[in-house]
Amino acid sequence: TSPLVDCAATKEMAFETATADRLFLELTPKDIRHLSKGANFRCIIDAIPEKFHHRLIFGHSLGTIEDPLAAAIELRTANPSRRLAELHWLQDNNFRTYGMICPVLPRKEYREYAKQVVHSIRQERLEHIWVEAVNGRGESLTNTKNALKKAGFHEEAVMIERISADSQ
Repeated sequence: TSPLVDCAATKEMAFETATADRLFLELTPKDIRHLSKGANFRCIIDAIPEKFHHRLIFGHSLGTIEDPLAAAIELRTANPSRRLAELHWLQDNNFRTYGMICPVLPRKEYREYAKQVVHSIRQERLEHIWVEAVNGRGESLTNTKNALKKAGFHEEAVMIERISADSQ
């Protein structure tokens, strides 16, 4: 499902997604991979016959796993701790999952942060991992920098400024 339209941002959207999923699952042999910053995948699962569950793959955007930092830049989304809880539920209930590590903000120390993320998403239970830096499309970097400043994350805002100003 499209990363531009969150398939499980709300319960209503999750039910709409499930309606479309059922049709594609009935008409094709293909798997469906979902990505969300919401935490409503169970609504999709509950609305789809169990015989199709093995063809569903779920992932949450979790590049910023600190709730306060994510709240500054991810508006109208479930907080990362809630997304992680749902990811763990999916894994514990044998659903197929993948890791979507985005947006990854600039960091002074990537290695330690990466270890923390890999541990929190339980990488051993994922089919694959996709990593994506903070999105540079349009005004995204400027908006991210401004949101970080407004929320008091000045060091992070400076790092965003640095990467957005460098065109080489």
